[in-house]
Amino acid sequence: MTQFSSESDRKPDVTAGFVKRKRSEKTWQFPAWICLILYSAIIYLISDRPIEIKLPKGQHFDKVLHFGAYFVWGSLATLSLWGTWRHWGKVQVIVVATILGSLYGISDEFHQSFVKGRSADFLDFVADSLGALAGAYCLGFIMEWWRGRENL
Repeated sequence: MTQFSSESDRKPDVTAGFVKRKRSEKTWQFPAWICLILYSAIIYLISDRPIEIKLPKGQHFDKVLHFGAYFVWGSLATLSLWGTWRHWGKVQVIVVATILGSLYGISDEFHQSFVKGRSADFLDFVADSLGALAGAYCLGFIMEWWRGRENL
C-alpha cells in the first residue's frame, strides 16, 4: 500500500477520473452551442433567399428537406442542452430540444412569409417539428448509450 505524506497527496488519485471526465465534458459544451448557433444562422440565410431550384411538384420533397434540416438542428440542440445541464434526464432534454426546434421552425416559417418567392406553410412547420423531435430522440439515445459506456 502506498503511503501519502498529506491529505492533498491522496485527493488527486481519488478524483482523477472524475476531474478528467468533467474537463472533457466542458471541452465539447461550448463548441456544441457554437455549432447550433451557426447552423441556425445557415437555416436563416437559406430561408432569406427566394427558391432558385425547381422542386418536384406534388411529392412534398421540400418537407423531406425541412425534416432533414431540423433533424440536424434537434441533434445539435440535444448535444448543447445535455452538455450544459448535465443533471437533466434524457426525456427533459428531448422535450426541451423539440420545443426549441419547433419554436425556431415557426419563426422560420414566419420569416419566410416576408421573403419574395417564399411562403409560410403549416406542413413545413410540422416537418420542422418532427425533424427536431427525431433528431433529439436519436441523439438522446446515442448519448445515453455513450454515458453508460463511460461508466463501465
